[in-house]
Amino acid sequence: MTTPKKSPLSFNGSETIEEIMHLMPEAGEILHAHGLGCAGCAHGASESLNDGVLGHGFDESDVEYILRDLNEAAEDLGLC
Repeated sequence: MTTPKKSPLSFNGSETIEEIMHLMPEAGEILHAHGLGCAGCAHGASESLNDGVLGHGFDESDVEYILRDLNEAAEDLGLC
């Protein structure tokens, strides 16, 4: 019997902060480095990363930088 392949982890901004933190707890440090305290925010369970970043006055390019850093970290951690 073969073990099913683990699906690669790749964030696209539609995930809630809570989902991201559950899948990769290290994401809190990355978000904090970008000036976001999302890890402890009450909106994290219902707000997408994209909406949360834009709602804090950042723009689309900031979302792209954050996603790049999250996905690079997931790859470095072997989650991809």
